[in-house]
Amino acid sequence: SMFTGPDGQDYVSLMTFDNENSVGDVICGTYDAETETDENGIDWTYFTVHDVYTGSDVALGAAEVEDALLFFDAEGNTVEGSYLDSSETITYMGSAAAAMME
Repeated sequence: SMFTGPDGQDYVSLMTFDNENSVGDVICGTYDAETETDENGIDWTYFTVHDVYTGSDVALGAAEVEDALLFFDAEGNTVEGSYLDSSETITYMGSAAAAMME
């Protein structure tokens, strides 16, 4: 998700969850972004997120391909995502956070 925080800065938050292994991670922070077009004509946005939880920078990328969202991390791991409305986002994040606490 992308949002403006109470401090007026722009933030990005990404929650990952592996159902099979019941593990997950949350990244959230301010970011720098740049966009590049690859050889297939896909526009990728590269983010450097200044993670509020660890204090370190996290690199990730995102692109829209047809109706899908693709994300990849610094190691090149790719995950497919989808758009959610605000209600779906709150429900999903709450469920994923609860599952990570187990």
